[in-house]
Amino acid sequence: MTAFLAYALVGKIGIWFLQQFPISSLPIIGKFFRDGKLAEWYKCDLCLGTWVYWALAFVFQIVFFREFFYLIILSELVTGAFTSLIVHLISIGWNEKFGTIVLE
Repeated sequence: MTAFLAYALVGKIGIWFLQQFPISSLPIIGKFFRDGKLAEWYKCDLCLGTWVYWALAFVFQIVFFREFFYLIILSELVTGAFTSLIVHLISIGWNEKFGTIVLE
């Protein structure tokens, strides 16, 4: 359980740092992130989180459904997507509970 919490925390911090990085101003690949679907996926916590947690699943060696099936890339992708959903829902709840509502 501690390994999963560390995995989720490192992933959330990684997602936050990636979204703070001005990737659209990079010389060559920045043009892909200025408009279109790739820019939308980069701004989405759930979408970017799937890929961040997928990569971290290899580092932390965390796979949820190892007892039922294990395919080397697919199992980590399912783990990353499921973890991204869990952390995304927790983030939404945190922001709803402790966020500030601005009326214009």
